[in-house]
Amino acid sequence: MLHNLPPLTLATLESHMVYIQGGTFMMGGEHMDGDSFPEHNVNLDNFLCCRFPVTQKLYQEVSDSSPSQFTHSQKPVERVHWYDAIMYCNALSRKYSLQEAYLIDFENMDPNNENGVDNLKYTVSFVPSANGYRLPTEAEWEYAARGGQYAQTFPLAGSPNDHEVAWSDITSHDMSQPIGLRTPNSLGLFDMSGNVSEWVWDWRDHRDGEYFQQCEERGTVQNPVGPISGKYRGVRGGSWFNYDDNNNLRIAW
Repeated sequence: MLHNLPPLTLATLESHMVYIQGGTFMMGGEHMDGDSFPEHNVNLDNFLCCRFPVTQKLYQEVSDSSPSQFTHSQKPVERVHWYDAIMYCNALSRKYSLQEAYLIDFENMDPNNENGVDNLKYTVSFVPSANGYRLPTEAEWEYAARGGQYAQTFPLAGSPNDHEVAWSDITSHDMSQPIGLRTPNSLGLFDMSGNVSEWVWDWRDHRDGEYFQQCEERGTVQNPVGPISGKYRGVRGGSWFNYDDNNNLRIAW
């Protein structure tokens, strides 16, 4: 999860957050498939990012819910849908007396949700002025996974070797693993490749990369937030059951 600037003042929280200095990077395009192409320039403001995925222990403390299949206090929470992640962000904000980053309308269906099997379709709006926790945008996630201003050219977050940085179906023993046991990337972020997939704010572009094409045509895009509508919300990083020659674990989708 991310937190808007300014940085947190509670030392107990700051130790779990990494300050990421913004900058310009080339997003997408490591593989010319789906909507990861074409590459395009993105410029991001500074932001904070959690050093580790949200653990089951923290998720239960904040949301009073324990949905995970592979139960362990220090394993990342799993089996949460996108709305769960949004509501968790707001609950965490309330816990630390921060302004909630999302307005959630449970009564009116989101007109931008094109998913035919989503029977919830809550309308979720981001509050830019809020200082509470939020999901990263897809661009922020990719920038952080690459290492921000300390970016390396590895296809995975922190190394070209999945055995160093990622839990995949080759090493995971068919389950998620406790956080922080693999090597972090150059920003000190753990489990950005493998272990469990991570929700982002953006709608996934299901129109043959149309959104990225529009971004490329605009030149350098400032703080992009994805298409205005879609069928699915984005997930990044791959998980414990992904391998496929590392394609599902790579930084670019």
